[in-house]
Amino acid sequence: MLYLVLLCLFCMSEDVNGDINETLPDNIGTILHGFEADGKKIVRSLENLAKKQTNARYAVIFTQTCINENLLPKFTHFRLNDQAVQQSEEALSFRKHLLKEEAKKKKKVLEEISEKIADVSRSYQELPISNDLRQKTDSALQELTETHERVVKTRIQRKLSSLYGGDITLPEQRDSYVNLSSYVLTQDQKDFLNLGLNCRLYPKQSQQEKKAEVELLYEQICDRHRDGNIEVNPDIQEQLSAESTKTRGTNRSGILTPRLRQAAKQLKDNPDIIIRRADKSSTFVILNRADYLEKTDAILSDTSKFQRLRRNPIEKQKRDLNALIDAANAEVDGVKFRKLSARDW
Repeated sequence: MLYLVLLCLFCMSEDVNGDINETLPDNIGTILHGFEADGKKIVRSLENLAKKQTNARYAVIFTQTCINENLLPKFTHFRLNDQAVQQSEEALSFRKHLLKEEAKKKKKVLEEISEKIADVSRSYQELPISNDLRQKTDSALQELTETHERVVKTRIQRKLSSLYGGDITLPEQRDSYVNLSSYVLTQDQKDFLNLGLNCRLYPKQSQQEKKAEVELLYEQICDRHRDGNIEVNPDIQEQLSAESTKTRGTNRSGILTPRLRQAAKQLKDNPDIIIRRADKSSTFVILNRADYLEKTDAILSDTSKFQRLRRNPIEKQKRDLNALIDAANAEVDGVKFRKLSARDW
């Protein structure tokens, strides 16, 4: 009887272990048996760098949240003999300055780690391993990174809640771009693209445009004066002329910093990539230029949808439109429409 009970328990344990082995993925230690010594070092390096990147990313989130919520963490504290001076505006301003400098350092660290990950990832992609082993390794690394991120996020959440004195929500970083190219973006380039398509910067107003607007305003004032709707100061023309020569305010935006301007220039001058707007979405898409041109040629080569033109039809369209403009100008007195020139097309 005892023998039968032990046999049943043994069979049940075998079934349970079999189910666990089927459902649980291989851990990173088991997967590393399939690598050579150099490959093991590369995978372990990727694992450690991914954790460091998560730590640095949440350190940036922590410092930026403190700046936005006007919180002063412990590392900004410094000892003064006079307690009253420690709570003065000068001392608080200095602590805020320390916090901003720390935020810059954390962003720099994050960028350096991202560059290291890019280098190690290239070495990892060059390893002569099977697709099955690579897929298992990627899944295990992703699982480790996600587990570590949950731990770090909880710790940062607690620190911020302690400083805030209540619950506080971490900002969710949603990228405004999709990188489908082989080019590895720097942190500054990511920050620039994350400004999004809805970010608008007003261009610098030219003096000629301002003078034209002031003259138009003066004509509207004169029209209202002739209609008897308003009384006009005799010196209004001289005052408006003086106003047209002045520059008020500034067109420089604090959003597009010199660092982001340089990142934008790097993206623009890169001949290997092309940046387009995603269809029906306010998101940037980054593609390899060669892949983009190859796919475009493949689409345009479909003769069932496109037909190759023997000549440029724009010149004929321009002549037809200019003929309509001439006919309209001959019929309308006063208002004359400008004809199209070569630079208009």
